[in-house]
Parts: sequence; C-alpha cells; structure tokens
Amino acid sequence: MTQSTHESELYAYAMACKGLRFMQQLLEFNGYELKLPSYVHTDSTGAIPYIKQPGATARTRHYEKIILYGREQCLNLISKPVWVAGSDPMADIFTKALDKTSFLRCCSKLLGIPGN
Repeated sequence: MTQSTHESELYAYAMACKGLRFMQQLLEFNGYELKLPSYVHTDSTGAIPYIKQPGATARTRHYEKIILYGREQCLNLISKPVWVAGSDPMADIFTKALDKTSFLRCCSKLLGIPGN
C-alpha cells in the first residue's frame, strides 16, 4: 500500500513495466522485431528523475524494492518514462471522477473517435 502520490506513481510505473515487458516478450516470441526502449507515460514530474537515477534516500528506502523493477527496465533501456502534460490526463478516466466534458473526451480518445 502506498503512502503518497509519489509512491503511487512509482508503483504504477513498475507495474506498467511488468505488463509492458510481458507484451514485448510475447511479440518477440512471435517473431516481431521491437524498437526499444518502449515509452511509459506519466504526468508525475517527481517520478522520472527518481526512476532514471539509482539510489535510495531516507525518504524512499522503505519502498525501494517495490519499484526496483521499473528502474531496472529503464536503466537497461527496455522502457523509458516520458512526462505528459497534466492537461491531457488520459489515465484520470481510470483513477478519479471526472466532469462530464473530460469523461467524454477521454472516452472518445480511447475509442479512437476523431476530432476529440
């Protein structure tokens, strides 16, 4: 269980890396050639430097093992965190209640409806 939004972002990155790595291995097994690194998008400005630079601090030592997988994937150039603006929060549809306009915009993007 995470204790802050910073921990949540790092944990989410590590879990995304696990799913991403599974898909990469599945595609490679089926003969597809992948261009690495794959990009993992986040709107957390604090997560990216922490993922890219190894080393625990007193503040992060207690959850270091949890996010080690995500950092390892980044350092081995298998995945790469990419910051996205908070004005385009596609993940928000899965994590919080949105106003009707934002909800419909996200639904349109997810469904691939042009013009939104």
